Amino acid sequence: MNLSKSDIDKIKGLSKNKDIFKMLRESIAPEIWGFDKIKETIILQLFGNINTLLVGDLGTAKSSFAEVVSGISTGNILCIKRLQRLSDQDKKQLMEKMEKPKALSVFATANPNLGRFDPYVPIPEQISIPTELLSMFNIVFFVRDVPNKSSDEKIASHILEGTQSKPKGAIDKELIRKYTFYAKNNINPLLSEDAKRELKKFYVGIRNPPRKKDSEIVPVAITARQLGVLVDISKAYARVRLSNEVNKQDAERAVDLMRCSLVMAGYDELIENEKK
Repeated sequence: MNLSKSDIDKIKGLSKNKDIFKMLRESIAPEIWGFDKIKETIILQLFGNINTLLVGDLGTAKSSFAEVVSGISTGNILCIKRLQRLSDQDKKQLMEKMEKPKALSVFATANPNLGRFDPYVPIPEQISIPTELLSMFNIVFFVRDVPNKSSDEKIASHILEGTQSKPKGAIDKELIRKYTFYAKNNINPLLSEDAKRELKKFYVGIRNPPRKKDSEIVPVAITARQLGVLVDISKAYARVRLSNEVNKQDAERAVDLMRCSLVMAGYDELIENEKK
């Protein structure tokens, strides 16, 4: 992609806006109300190198998000709809590609086996995705379509009142593509000492929760590999600002996103203990 001086000046100008991340997030699928964390993750995937999976009930906008990612990616993200439908051979080949460092970034969607999640059955038993392949995704969202009067009213108003159009300050799709291309090719952030402390605190805390007794077996929420993912996410936040330094807030945001994903996966108790 060729960027003109005018493009670069515009990108640098946008990066100085204190609300730049919010502007980018609100430019992602504005016709879809809510799903802020998913939209935030899409931005990070565009600016970084992470793998994202959305597993959700039918009608939870998964395909729409995949189309958005495909439309604004500069060609470095592979989008896969209905991951569970891939043949065993295709799943194996995908995993082999994803195992190569930084070679491929994947945004995928999948449905539970019965189309909707059963709240009384463990999540792993409801999806036809091998554990080895599932582990290759850095951020996984399990999205349920649960009736809620407050959010349902907001969704209805969003659609019926026509507020699904682009919000004020939304950034054009082509400019987002140029912005992410420039950031990924010119900005290589390094962790500040504050950022390192923040990530280390979270990693150690969630892997070593308080135990009721020494013999208690505690599930491992994250591994050293996920710590590397947190670093990549933190760097993506920094790239949005066109900053060559990952600050404490970047690290805090990365941790918050990881917490959100872990809570959806059922690690609520570990998250609560880690915060204490």
